[in-house]
Amino acid sequence: MLRALVTGEDPPGWADVAARDAGIEFVRAGDGQGRDDAVGYVMNSFGRQEPEPVTADVLARMPELRVVVYLGQSQESQDYASFVDLDAIRSAGVALATTPAGDAVAEAAIGMMIAADLNLVAAATLPSSVINRRGLSGATVGIVGLGQIGRRVAEIGVSMGMTIRYASRREHTEVERRLHAQRRELDDLCEESDFISVHTSNSAPPELIGSALEHARGAVLINSASAPRLVDPAALLSTLKSGNLRCAVVEGRYGEPWQERLIGLGSERFVSLPAYSSWDTPAAREAGWNQAIAALSAASNNLAIPNRLV
Repeated sequence: MLRALVTGEDPPGWADVAARDAGIEFVRAGDGQGRDDAVGYVMNSFGRQEPEPVTADVLARMPELRVVVYLGQSQESQDYASFVDLDAIRSAGVALATTPAGDAVAEAAIGMMIAADLNLVAAATLPSSVINRRGLSGATVGIVGLGQIGRRVAEIGVSMGMTIRYASRREHTEVERRLHAQRRELDDLCEESDFISVHTSNSAPPELIGSALEHARGAVLINSASAPRLVDPAALLSTLKSGNLRCAVVEGRYGEPWQERLIGLGSERFVSLPAYSSWDTPAAREAGWNQAIAALSAASNNLAIPNRLV
């Protein structure tokens, strides 16, 4: 039986059983048991304590380590740099794998476009609210960041009759060919889009999306999969007031004074959702632990590790 340390949330009972069936024993990190023979290190942020970062010192204490699995959905290795010393694990020949959550986040983004388009929050709370629906079919969605989630948003959007524009650090020719998507600079994307959906890596520079919003023409901004800080709150407030943005839906909160000022615009213009993750659903958690077990099993059997980033 090979050992895998777990930090953060404890694995559910069924995952313990599934891991044992795969020849893996989950051991709670920090419970006094040794770690020198651990083959895997499973990290997640759902427990009461943040996972201990994997540093060169940690690697030195775990000479048998083959794979670090982070229960997260990002497919950008840099998003895990605060938890894993990427250079150190590369030097040690240790893999980093993650557990993408499938379609849940992309579906949420599409759902928020529909909700914003229907003005559902205001319609449910303000007796005088008016719904002036644009509709998704025939609309253009500008996707900022065309990673796994951004691509899935594009696929769903096309199936609903939307036109795809995207802004990305690199060209995605396969997506362009398959979905007739067109790459744009951020200014042009904002100008051409009816909906702007942010799916860039959280390791991107803060306030990546700022003055480009001035080029929008009554668009709806959806930021449900990236950190709020990637959209400059001053630019967001200004463009909502000017009407360049019709409304914005943001997961998470800005710091003050921006959060209070944005909420002050009213729910017809700005909706702030509690920070959430698709991991908050039992089905997504189950998929994540199953993917973690699959990665551990592959590493222990010298097979290709699924969802490997490093």
